[in-house]
Amino acid sequence: MIKIYIDTNIFVNVWCKEVDNKTGKELWRGSLKILELVEENKIIGVTGLTNLMEICHLFQIRNLNFDEALNDLENLGLDIFIPDTLTMINAFKIQKTYRIYLHKQSIYSKYANTFSKN
Repeated sequence: MIKIYIDTNIFVNVWCKEVDNKTGKELWRGSLKILELVEENKIIGVTGLTNLMEICHLFQIRNLNFDEALNDLENLGLDIFIPDTLTMINAFKIQKTYRIYLHKQSIYSKYANTFSKN
Protein backbone atom coordinates (compact mmCIF):
# COMPACT_ATOMS: atom_id res chain seq x y z
CA MET A 1 0.00 0.00 0.00
CA ILE A 2 1.21 3.51 -0.78
CA LYS A 3 2.31 5.61 2.19
CA ILE A 4 2.26 9.40 1.83
CA TYR A 5 3.37 12.21 4.09
CA ILE A 6 0.65 14.79 4.63
CA ASP A 7 1.86 18.26 5.50
CA THR A 8 -0.02 20.87 7.49
CA ASN A 9 -1.15 22.78 4.42
CA ILE A 10 -3.27 19.85 3.19
CA PHE A 11 -5.34 19.85 6.38
CA VAL A 12 -5.60 23.65 6.54
CA ASN A 13 -6.52 23.77 2.87
CA VAL A 14 -9.54 21.53 3.50
CA TRP A 15 -10.63 23.22 6.74
CA CYS A 16 -10.45 26.66 5.07
CA LYS A 17 -11.92 25.46 1.77
CA GLU A 18 -9.31 27.38 -0.21
CA VAL A 19 -10.41 28.75 -3.58
CA ASP A 20 -8.17 30.26 -6.25
CA ASN A 21 -9.13 33.94 -6.28
CA LYS A 22 -8.39 34.31 -9.98
CA THR A 23 -10.12 31.23 -11.37
CA GLY A 24 -12.63 30.36 -8.67
CA LYS A 25 -11.31 26.78 -8.69
CA GLU A 26 -11.97 24.99 -5.43
CA LEU A 27 -8.39 23.98 -4.58
CA TRP A 28 -9.40 22.23 -1.36
CA ARG A 29 -11.17 19.45 -3.24
CA GLY A 30 -7.87 17.82 -4.31
CA SER A 31 -6.62 17.86 -0.72
CA LEU A 32 -9.92 16.40 0.45
CA LYS A 33 -9.56 13.51 -2.02
CA ILE A 34 -6.19 12.65 -0.48
CA LEU A 35 -7.68 12.63 3.02
CA GLU A 36 -10.64 10.53 1.85
CA LEU A 37 -8.24 7.92 0.43
CA VAL A 38 -6.59 7.74 3.85
CA GLU A 39 -9.94 7.47 5.60
CA GLU A 40 -10.98 4.66 3.21
CA ASN A 41 -7.69 2.83 3.94
CA LYS A 42 -6.68 3.00 0.27
CA ILE A 43 -3.43 4.75 1.17
CA ILE A 44 -1.53 5.17 4.43
CA GLY A 45 -1.35 8.76 5.65
CA VAL A 46 1.59 9.91 7.73
CA THR A 47 2.00 13.29 9.37
CA GLY A 48 4.44 14.65 11.88
CA LEU A 49 4.08 15.61 15.50
CA THR A 50 5.45 19.00 14.54
CA ASN A 51 2.57 19.37 12.04
CA LEU A 52 0.05 18.66 14.80
CA MET A 53 1.75 21.26 16.98
CA GLU A 54 1.62 23.74 14.10
CA ILE A 55 -2.09 23.10 13.55
CA CYS A 56 -2.76 23.54 17.25
CA HIS A 57 -0.86 26.84 17.22
CA LEU A 58 -2.76 28.11 14.19
CA PHE A 59 -6.08 27.35 15.85
CA GLN A 60 -4.97 28.97 19.11
CA ILE A 61 -3.85 32.26 17.56
CA ARG A 62 -7.25 32.59 15.88
CA ASN A 63 -9.22 31.46 18.95
CA LEU A 64 -10.67 28.50 17.07
CA ASN A 65 -11.66 25.19 18.63
CA PHE A 66 -8.78 22.76 18.17
CA ASP A 67 -10.81 19.85 19.59
CA GLU A 68 -12.85 19.58 16.40
CA ALA A 69 -9.70 19.52 14.26
CA LEU A 70 -8.10 16.97 16.58
CA ASN A 71 -11.20 14.79 16.26
CA ASP A 72 -10.94 14.99 12.44
CA LEU A 73 -7.28 13.97 12.60
CA GLU A 74 -7.93 11.08 14.99
CA ASN A 75 -10.73 9.74 12.77
CA LEU A 76 -8.37 9.60 9.79
CA GLY A 77 -6.18 7.03 11.50
CA LEU A 78 -2.92 8.69 10.50
CA ASP A 79 0.49 7.37 11.43
CA ILE A 80 2.30 10.04 13.44
CA PHE A 81 6.00 10.58 12.77
CA ILE A 82 7.90 11.81 15.83
CA PRO A 83 11.24 13.26 14.74
CA ASP A 84 14.31 12.47 16.80
CA THR A 85 17.00 14.96 17.75
CA LEU A 86 19.18 14.25 14.72
CA THR A 87 16.25 14.78 12.35
CA MET A 88 15.44 18.13 13.96
CA ILE A 89 19.10 19.23 13.80
CA ASN A 90 19.28 18.30 10.11
CA ALA A 91 16.03 20.15 9.41
CA PHE A 92 17.44 23.22 11.13
CA LYS A 93 20.62 23.00 9.03
CA ILE A 94 18.54 22.85 5.84
CA GLN A 95 16.49 25.81 7.03
CA LYS A 96 19.66 27.83 7.62
CA THR A 97 21.38 26.72 4.42
CA TYR A 98 18.44 27.61 2.18
CA ARG A 99 17.34 30.58 4.30
CA ILE A 100 13.86 29.24 4.92
CA TYR A 101 12.42 31.67 7.43
CA LEU A 102 8.93 32.48 8.55
CA HIS A 103 7.86 36.06 9.08
CA LYS A 104 5.99 36.46 12.37
CA GLN A 105 2.55 34.83 12.12
CA SER A 106 2.30 34.97 8.34
CA ILE A 107 3.29 31.36 7.76
CA TYR A 108 0.13 30.75 5.74
CA SER A 109 -0.35 33.84 3.66
CA LYS A 110 -2.95 31.96 1.57
CA TYR A 111 -5.12 31.76 4.67
CA ALA A 112 -4.60 35.31 5.90
CA ASN A 113 -8.24 35.80 6.78
CA THR A 114 -8.33 32.68 8.90
CA PHE A 115 -4.92 32.17 10.43
CA SER A 116 -2.61 35.18 10.24
CA LYS A 117 -2.76 38.25 12.41
CA ASN A 118 -3.42 41.53 10.67
